[in-house]
Amino acid sequence: MGQFSLHRKLRNGDPMLAYKGPPDPLRQWLSEAALLWSPSSVRQIWSISKVKGLTSEETLL
Repeated sequence: MGQFSLHRKLRNGDPMLAYKGPPDPLRQWLSEAALLWSPSSVRQIWSISKVKGLTSEETLL
């Protein structure tokens, strides 16, 4: 009794390091976002927008 069969989720890297990694405007937006976003998802969207030639302001709209 009292035992659970939950598996631990293995993480790749330090989550706080992933949060500190994005550029300042993106990190600011992430800290004020109404919904929770994972740093990896935000980084992927940011990278795609930069490849498309969007500015920081256009990306954060």
